[in-house]
Amino acid sequence: VFLVHNRKTTLKTRAVARDQHIVRIDQEDKEPIGPEIENKILNFIKRQIEKIDSLIISDYLKGVITPSLAKNIIGLARQNNVPCLVDAKGDDYSRYENCYLLTPNEKELAFALNLKIDSENRLLEAGKKTISSFSCDNVLVKQGKEGMTLFEKNGNVFHFPAVNKKAKDVSGAGDTSIAVFALSLSAGANPKEAVILASHACGIAVGKVGTAVVFPEELEASLKNNFNRKLS
Repeated sequence: VFLVHNRKTTLKTRAVARDQHIVRIDQEDKEPIGPEIENKILNFIKRQIEKIDSLIISDYLKGVITPSLAKNIIGLARQNNVPCLVDAKGDDYSRYENCYLLTPNEKELAFALNLKIDSENRLLEAGKKTISSFSCDNVLVKQGKEGMTLFEKNGNVFHFPAVNKKAKDVSGAGDTSIAVFALSLSAGANPKEAVILASHACGIAVGKVGTAVVFPEELEASLKNNFNRKLS
């Protein structure tokens, strides 16, 4: 835990009606953290990096992930052959250059690239442009009820349809997908296998109300129940 005196802890208040998430109200301080705290975070990661199988940067633009901190963390991960996965926000993806994986949703990607994504061809263009522009190894575009599309640096594109198209609450779905993707890589899965596992985990999470936990036995059951689903 890194304490910053006089900085408000983010408080998120969600309004839910009949198991449907309606609106969220945030009370927060989004000013960038200072160099002292930034260095403490980076030094902590440096001390732990040899014990890490994969690393996640979850950037919600709350002021913690400064451009320099993101760049230094990604560089450190590269030096130690640790996949660094980034849940990106905002319109400046340059801070995430050289990461292993970017996981924007379709709307976020369109905003960052200033590109209208209204067809499969536009999606292909956006995915490939992101990889070439920011030198990342992979881009996983989250498409809600349409599923997920993985773009790899070698040019391969893999789409996996959504497991659950009737979401009750999408809160935390992005966190679930990137966490399961990272865990899958750490366990020896390849990127396509990680996409499948992440999609099943998301399907479980969005079927619950609130920021839900996905249990191993739920993930196993989902995989078994959908074993014969056609992959595209």
